[in-house]
Amino acid sequence: MPGEPEALSLLALLLLTSARTPARTGDDGNPVTLADQDRTRWNQAAITEGSAWLAEAVTRSGGIAGPYQIQAHLAAAHSTAPSWQDTDWDQIVSLYDLLASITPSPVVALNRAVAVTERDGPQAGLAALKTITGLEHSHLWHAALADNLDRLGRTSDAAAELHTAMTLAPSQAEQHLLQNRLHTMRPEPG
Repeated sequence: MPGEPEALSLLALLLLTSARTPARTGDDGNPVTLADQDRTRWNQAAITEGSAWLAEAVTRSGGIAGPYQIQAHLAAAHSTAPSWQDTDWDQIVSLYDLLASITPSPVVALNRAVAVTERDGPQAGLAALKTITGLEHSHLWHAALADNLDRLGRTSDAAAELHTAMTLAPSQAEQHLLQNRLHTMRPEPG
């Protein structure tokens, strides 16, 4: 299916996602969050190739994007941003809105809420996270709650969410990452 827009979009998504693989773990083997990754370690050739396949998919789709194309656009928005701070969060929230209209899921809502945090701040992100049901047993949901609570200066609540996230994390590496976040938290004022 070389001419199918969704097949091309999936290829683009795979290339754009795998391009970041060299920076996903540190020298110690522990995971590195997207915000903290060294973007110079990303595979620029794969990003260029993925972007080209995405452009071809857009051309062939006639302006009707499927879920893989939207996900590829999300990956491209992250992969082509010069830094976490320079990411186009407006675009990312809009893409998650579009993806949710096609394939709604708690995970899409979670990723959207993280983008809302970056675009609109922790209060808006926390509000978005609290509307999500079905992720009560997800370490990622609890970690996102912890991040927003910490940004709001609610360290005790954030620490409790991180403890929950650690108990739910499926691997020792993820538990270690969450534990490190807990140790670097600033104490609450007063």
